Amino acid sequence: MRRLHSQLLRQLAHPTNRRGDGELLASFLTHAVQADFEELLRRHGSLVWGACRRALPDLADAEDAFQATFLVLIKYRQRFAADAALGPWLYRVAVLTARNIRRRNARQLARRKPLPDQLPATDSNPDLRLDLDEALLALPEHYRASIVLCHLLGYSRADAAARLGCAEGTLSSWL
Repeated sequence: MRRLHSQLLRQLAHPTNRRGDGELLASFLTHAVQADFEELLRRHGSLVWGACRRALPDLADAEDAFQATFLVLIKYRQRFAADAALGPWLYRVAVLTARNIRRRNARQLARRKPLPDQLPATDSNPDLRLDLDEALLALPEHYRASIVLCHLLGYSRADAAARLGCAEGTLSSWL
């Protein structure tokens, strides 16, 4: 029963297109099939948006980072094979893009007003929510990819192992 339930959830999560991410990207770029890019956005948009939104409190900045992430995907499209899993790569690009926008904003703010003589003491750090993103980026690629696929995108271990080209047991050890 549990297996049937997980299969049903997986089908609901990916009902419209069974083609790989790399194949969808190639089809969009060579034949300008808008539906293929929309499918990529459907698959990975919430992951990218979540990473951007956690790092950037300003909605306009988060939207800029979201768009920039997919522009980077278009720019580096040659790196992906038809069976490539874009989720982990897009997650990394989104976090790094959002981080760069935060840095740019901090530099601009520092130029506009002087720093106070003494920083206020606070019990809670507003950047604590970014610790997860920082920790994931610090991991080697195979660990990060397995966590992003299974825990952030909701793939089963079998599906994630197939996307990463490894045995399910290997993926389980990485997790």
